[in-house]
Amino acid sequence: MRLTFFQVRWWVVAVALIAFDAVTRHVCFAVCKPASGWFGLTPFANFQFAFSLPLPVWLMYGVYGCALSVVVCLVGSKWNSAGWQQRLAFLFILCGGGLNIFERIQSGYVRDFIQVAYGYYNVGDVYILAGITILLCSSRELAKKG
Repeated sequence: MRLTFFQVRWWVVAVALIAFDAVTRHVCFAVCKPASGWFGLTPFANFQFAFSLPLPVWLMYGVYGCALSVVVCLVGSKWNSAGWQQRLAFLFILCGGGLNIFERIQSGYVRDFIQVAYGYYNVGDVYILAGITILLCSSRELAKKG
């Protein structure tokens, strides 16, 4: 199978998103000091499930596996018919979620560092939220047109 320029462009975007997320995690854990207050850059090793829910490890990996399988199947079935906004949203969700899952498998925790009030996030979490927002907004636009 031969890749077209259009397909290569999406792979380049995915690699750039993953690289940016990985570099920000590494740099923040290397140089950031705990912030005082409600907002800041504070290294935080998150051993819990999403939103710091305390789930057993076996259940956490089961949920991650199911969620990633659903997203991969959805992306695979919708990619060719999706517009550029949906494709970008799919990439955000896959890159953010994929790196979070990979890091949890590799080290047993996810490196979060963006402190907002009592919560801690990373760039991958922002990607996931951005992807979901883009999908919701583009779905509403398609519904208005149809």
